[in-house]
Amino acid sequence: MQENRTAVCLACGITVHTLGGIRDLLMRQIKQPREIEVDLTGVSVVDSAGLRGLLMLRSEAFRHNRVVRFVSSNKAFMSLLEHMDDAFSRGLSIEARLSRSHSPESAREAA
Repeated sequence: MQENRTAVCLACGITVHTLGGIRDLLMRQIKQPREIEVDLTGVSVVDSAGLRGLLMLRSEAFRHNRVVRFVSSNKAFMSLLEHMDDAFSRGLSIEARLSRSHSPESAREAA
């Protein structure tokens, strides 16, 4: 690994229960003047909180002018992470779309 890069290898689940510790570890790395590569190959499970946490970490790194790269041999997971990152970076809110589609107004429009 190059001197201007820090590698972090996660070999655990990234869930609502583990996210706090993972976030603390990675936030310490973001404050260093280096590019961060997070290897997710050993991650056994990721829940929605974990996915959101990874995306928020990338946003926080951007605010600190840092680069965070996620890598994994799991192509399906990386594809999901990319698609979710694209959706959030465009300001799309899945929750907002769902809540609009289930609002009383949308029910009246459908009738």
